[in-house]
Amino acid sequence: MPDDSPKPTPPYLPYSTFKSKLLGLAEDGGLPTVIDKSALPSLSGGDRSLFLATCRYFGLIDESGTPSDVAKEIAVEGNWAVVMRGLLQEHMAGPVAELKNGTPDSLGNALKAIGVSSSVIDKSSRFIIAAANDCDFAVAKLLTRRKPRSAGGKGKGKAKAKGKGGAADDSSDEEGQSPEGFDKYEVITPKGFATGELRLPTGLARDDINVIWKNFGAIKAWLEHLADMAEIENDAANGAADTSPDEDDDEEDESAPTE
Repeated sequence: MPDDSPKPTPPYLPYSTFKSKLLGLAEDGGLPTVIDKSALPSLSGGDRSLFLATCRYFGLIDESGTPSDVAKEIAVEGNWAVVMRGLLQEHMAGPVAELKNGTPDSLGNALKAIGVSSSVIDKSSRFIIAAANDCDFAVAKLLTRRKPRSAGGKGKGKAKAKGKGGAADDSSDEEGQSPEGFDKYEVITPKGFATGELRLPTGLARDDINVIWKNFGAIKAWLEHLADMAEIENDAANGAADTSPDEDDDEEDESAPTE
């Protein structure tokens, strides 16, 4: 009797979101007993669904959201690349075979063969290419080249409205998705702070990454400067609060009637 149960959806959310969120869930002593939408408050509704679908596709959770032994293994510090490499070879063998010498079209056809919809081929391609780079697969240069932006013919698409300062308004982007040509990386922040987000162009080569990495020292210095300024402002505010009662007392003494 044929199996009519729905097949898991192949991944097409940003790989960095998948990795950072799964590892983030394991930060406080291991994965939760159930990984469901309520465990992902920092993600948008669209990304929550895609994250859970990706976990199910790789067998990291079952239909009830219970983590598998593989999920617990990949979440252990230092295990990610080895375990993820095995998951790609097991669940995406056809697309993986195209990584070394394939073309964008051959990779796209391989993704279609495992059930990826034509409408998300580009996003799924970016997922597997990013995962392959992270897990030390050889990736053909043809697959890492950026696609040229379309000039936009007559009747195709709408120009984005510009907000203050002439910046393009991204409100028309799909919910939870980065603009076309960019990948989103979720930045883990201390408890009590909103999750950060870093967007970088899709298809960066290793040399490109080295160039971008040089920025992080300056970003760290800038954040430390902001923290120092906040401490100075807090100290100034606390100092003003400490002196205000004395000033009030002086005013009351000066206005008090003399006997």
